Amino acid sequence: MSARPASLGFLVAFEARLAWRRVAGDRRRIAIAALVLFWLGLHAAAFQGLAGLRTEAFARVPMAVFGATTLFFAFAMLATAFGLAAHGLFERRDLDLVFAAPVPSRTVWAARTIAAAAAVAAFPAYFGLPFAHAAAWHGEPRMLAAYPAVAALAILSSALALLATLALVRLAGARRARVLAQVLGAIVGAAVFLAFQAHAFLPESLRAAFGAWMASPAGMSWVGDASPLWVLARALGGELLPLAGLVATAAAAFALAVRGAARAQAMGALEAFRANPPRGAGGSGRPVRFGRSIARAVVAKEWRLVARDPRAILHTLLPLLYLSPLLIAGLRRGEGAALMAPSVVVLAGFLAGGLAWLAASGEEAPDLLAGAPVRPSRLVGLKAASACLPAAAVALPFIVLEALREGGMPFVFAACLAGSIGSSALVQIAGAEPGARRDLARASQPGRWTSIIEHLGAAGWGFACWGALSGSAWGWAGLGIGLFSPLVARLARPSTA
Repeated sequence: MSARPASLGFLVAFEARLAWRRVAGDRRRIAIAALVLFWLGLHAAAFQGLAGLRTEAFARVPMAVFGATTLFFAFAMLATAFGLAAHGLFERRDLDLVFAAPVPSRTVWAARTIAAAAAVAAFPAYFGLPFAHAAAWHGEPRMLAAYPAVAALAILSSALALLATLALVRLAGARRARVLAQVLGAIVGAAVFLAFQAHAFLPESLRAAFGAWMASPAGMSWVGDASPLWVLARALGGELLPLAGLVATAAAAFALAVRGAARAQAMGALEAFRANPPRGAGGSGRPVRFGRSIARAVVAKEWRLVARDPRAILHTLLPLLYLSPLLIAGLRRGEGAALMAPSVVVLAGFLAGGLAWLAASGEEAPDLLAGAPVRPSRLVGLKAASACLPAAAVALPFIVLEALREGGMPFVFAACLAGSIGSSALVQIAGAEPGARRDLARASQPGRWTSIIEHLGAAGWGFACWGALSGSAWGWAGLGIGLFSPLVARLARPSTA
């Protein structure tokens, strides 16, 4: 039985279909089959892994471990929700059409918040629920509380992200809020990752002092089983009072977010880009001077566009935040640099690939460039350089660390870095489909096959770096993958009629 048109169920189903089309593309049946088969495999692994556990074994799991893991996923869900809130508010570009229809605005925002919550919950539910099923089968039915707990946590994350984004609109204006919301989500996700890695980078004295504090009565009040920090874990574990509190909090936040979004829409606060159109060079009142260097003009133009694009900010900010613990490891101790170099090679490739995608795909006037008195190959090379130079600048301190490390191989490291950065940029440029930069909001990531090839190429160069530094012959396989990834991307590019 289908839902009544314009009802909440109808709009939620519509949002679900849109999200599924973005994820699965044209091969939805293949995607469904692959997801189902992998989920069955996860169930088999979970049932086998938990076969020997019983109630007393579950009771022996420290609450601090379970609680910290739950907090990690909760903050990761919140970080994802910020990106979805910014997308729903500013990048869908269908608010005028939707709110011109005879549908209550609260119904629309309720549907979008529920759809965002479903997207937020998809990853933890897909990978976590098989273990809840296995635990219930082996004598722990309370773990089935993961269903309402994950749903409530996803709704709470989506509501908090929407409320925070609306607050940014009120404080900074819609245009700045669009950027700030996405950057805030990136910072939340990276901060959680760094916080969970911080213990490994602390000096031995501080780690010993922290362990002694945790064993003290004051520390146990924070990390013990009764700590308020683990309320989410207790809700996930089936305790009635924490679970009821989580559901009630999520419901209240959901109602408040829907009401706030509907009110902001009624006041016109979400009409982001009408009153303040973007200023171009010609609107500044100052004459634009062109130098004689085409290379300087093209690179400066690409960097200027990157600085104004929130997607570019995210592509740049996330790898930089994830590179910071590797820099700390390289500075603190020599053994940390063993994995530092391959990891930096991979992350620098991701950074260059993201910037190259923006440079190649977000081209407002490809026909104009095609008619310019410049060789197309040179323009492609300059676009690649505009993406490679920032990534190389970020990686430079790590090359210095590798040179200072005892037994380091800076030239091998630098060569693998250059290969990863260059191949990632060339893969994205080879698979680019130029279009208006504003239209990239419809898909905030490059094509699926292009992304897979780029990531495989960067991982290949990272594997080659690890093989060269550790003396493993398997590094040659990574080198082959890294070298051939641009060629594969070129061959995989669909031919134009």
